[in-house]
Amino acid sequence: LTMSGPSSVWFGVGFDATSMADAPYTIIVDGEGTVSERKLANHAPGVLLNSTITVLSNTITSDVRTVVMQRTLNDDDMLQYCAQSG
Repeated sequence: LTMSGPSSVWFGVGFDATSMADAPYTIIVDGEGTVSERKLANHAPGVLLNSTITVLSNTITSDVRTVVMQRTLNDDDMLQYCAQSG
């Protein structure tokens, strides 16, 4: 998974949602480049999840941060996600 965004502020991507009310699983990159995973709430930070992401690279070029990461999906990860859902 590769994400790019501004180098000095947070950015993120949510999955399996069409609105914030769906409380998506989200990967967030903060302004320092730290990657976290959250189960968002409706327009709120929600719950910080245990990390399943490995950052492979984190670079800045012309004020754009690009983070390359991998996430191995296994049954335990899916159980964690499902337990946080709803």
